[in-house]
Amino acid sequence: MPLTQINQDRITMLEATEDYEVPDQEGVPPAMLSKAIENASDGETIVVEDGDGSIGRINECAEGVTVMARNRLGARIKGGEGDTISCMDGARLGEITFRGLYIEASRRSAVMTLSEKPPYRMNFRDSVIDGGYDHSTNTGADTKWGLMIHRWDGYLDNVALQHIRREHGAYLHTMAGDCLIRNSRLRRNGRTGVQHAGRRNEAGWSPFQMALVDVTVEDNGIGDGGSGITLGGCRSVYLENIQSSIGADGDFVARYMVNHPSKMKFSTGHLVNWDDLGRQDPVQEFEMVGENWFYSAPGTGASTNVKINSADSLYVDGELHVMRHSSLNAVEIAKGTALSAGDGISLDVLGKVVFA
Repeated sequence: MPLTQINQDRITMLEATEDYEVPDQEGVPPAMLSKAIENASDGETIVVEDGDGSIGRINECAEGVTVMARNRLGARIKGGEGDTISCMDGARLGEITFRGLYIEASRRSAVMTLSEKPPYRMNFRDSVIDGGYDHSTNTGADTKWGLMIHRWDGYLDNVALQHIRREHGAYLHTMAGDCLIRNSRLRRNGRTGVQHAGRRNEAGWSPFQMALVDVTVEDNGIGDGGSGITLGGCRSVYLENIQSSIGADGDFVARYMVNHPSKMKFSTGHLVNWDDLGRQDPVQEFEMVGENWFYSAPGTGASTNVKINSADSLYVDGELHVMRHSSLNAVEIAKGTALSAGDGISLDVLGKVVFA
């Protein structure tokens, strides 16, 4: 299906407010940010001055609060042992938007929510969420997740989600509303750049849309594996203008292979539509439009580039480029998937296309 009205309205709003305009008002030091969030009024913008600080657990937040750095990335939210930002049982939360912050992941996560309190209406704009780990040299912070959000209803816009050591840049469980990742960069995370799971034996299948628009994906799955984009367990997936690469930076790959002698290849695959319960809860509609690139440099990638194995239907329009320089399959589509294409489709595939 095309973009839902909710996601389309979000893009319209984001395009109209792209200029980084900070209100002319007194700011708060980062060290006082947690208290400022909990004391904010509906619709308030909290301006954060440059420096280091922490947020920790948010127990209460009014509706429509924006937390905005005075100077983009000048306010650094420091990590620690647990979670840099967390919302747990009993929290009373309105919608909150974090804008222009540099957020360091803590040992467990940069952002953590629990499934018992749906939905979490949290947005991130013009920000960096950084795990602090260099996979090419095996040095840096021992971080597990970037975003670990249950029951999310929100968006990322112009966000770099990067350098998580052990697992996912964003691990999303059973969305509680249509969600959007736009104009963002998912790069060099131990497992996926983004994964959505809607498992029946957990919070269940999500009746909402996961949309990625104008997203760059680079060198994920370089810790314990996993493809750059891994999506399943929801009503629809919408991908537009995805630029995904593996191994484009030869110097990074060379350092990585020297420091990972047990690895036969650098990284894994680009895109997987999955269901680890055997197609019990497939995506109803999977759509790829615009100009989508999935490129693996020669000698890289230990998995199929694009694998659609748990969707009722797949629709493709625009340009689809899949480059696989090895004997592995370039594209795998599960038998029984209903296929359709738009009038403007252009396919450019190097490698095998199989139906399995």
